[in-house]
Amino acid sequence: MKIKYVQLESDAFLTDIDFVQFTPAERGVYCSLILLLTSNDGKCTFDLRALSRICNCDSVEEFEKIWERISKKFQFRKGVIRHKRVTKELKKAKHF
Repeated sequence: MKIKYVQLESDAFLTDIDFVQFTPAERGVYCSLILLLTSNDGKCTFDLRALSRICNCDSVEEFEKIWERISKKFQFRKGVIRHKRVTKELKKAKHF
């Protein structure tokens, strides 16, 4: 079953000390990855080239630089990235 709706709380973003300190580009990549994970059952392969295109970065190097700043917000294991909150919200959505 494909989940069509997941709750994303604006306060969760705007009260996150890391998120509020991100540059506009870092925020854009972070939000793009959150949306990608939400629409991809909570996980995606960590492919620098593909993710840089999906996040509309000018280059893989730009994505890598941004990833260095935002990566602590994600879980990375065996070439796959996840996000704790996205996983939680997907589980909640599947329950309903």
